[in-house]
Amino acid sequence: MEKLDYKKQDLWQPELKNIQSPIRLIGSDAEIIEKRAFEVTENYFAMGMHSKINNLSILAQGQTEIDGRIYSLQEVHFHHVAEHGFEGEEELRPLEIHFVHQNSLGQVAVVAVTMKIGKENPVIQKVIAAMQDHYQITGKFSLTELIPTQGHYLRYLGSLTTPPLSEGVEWVVFESPQELSLKQLDQYVAAFPDHNNRKFQEINGRTIQKFSI
Repeated sequence: MEKLDYKKQDLWQPELKNIQSPIRLIGSDAEIIEKRAFEVTENYFAMGMHSKINNLSILAQGQTEIDGRIYSLQEVHFHHVAEHGFEGEEELRPLEIHFVHQNSLGQVAVVAVTMKIGKENPVIQKVIAAMQDHYQITGKFSLTELIPTQGHYLRYLGSLTTPPLSEGVEWVVFESPQELSLKQLDQYVAAFPDHNNRKFQEINGRTIQKFSI
């Protein structure tokens, strides 16, 4: 497997360059939309795991509904440091988890959850235990608890953040981070020490919507 060289990411050439991801999310002044536009309708479960060269990838299952459209969870992967930025924050958060979905028409939606240093996270602990067991998952375990249940999320139309950088991706990015311990972060970084975050892309007049959870 070819390793993505994030130091040479300026050489990555998307077919289209209009609505690329990630971006710095400007949403604090946006009108908050109270309707529920996103919901996990079938719990997320980790089914298998493998180590990519740049990050950790988890084979997963589950379903979510976005604007009445059903998307099936395909895969979960990690970015260190986070790819999306938030208004008023100069430093990037230490970790961002992407839940990659696809619907029956082949359209892609990515749900992004960032992490901050705090208390130990029981789901992340199961992930680390599987990593330390040669990336083996015995049975399956729930990932649903990684999705925040309070606060807000932001939505915008963007792209994949790795080649081929395809556009037309529906992004749901939670504003409130979840917590993991410093020890847990150190254990992840020990396995994947290189940063694998793409630089911010131009917003190009895109609308960013803010929703209550």
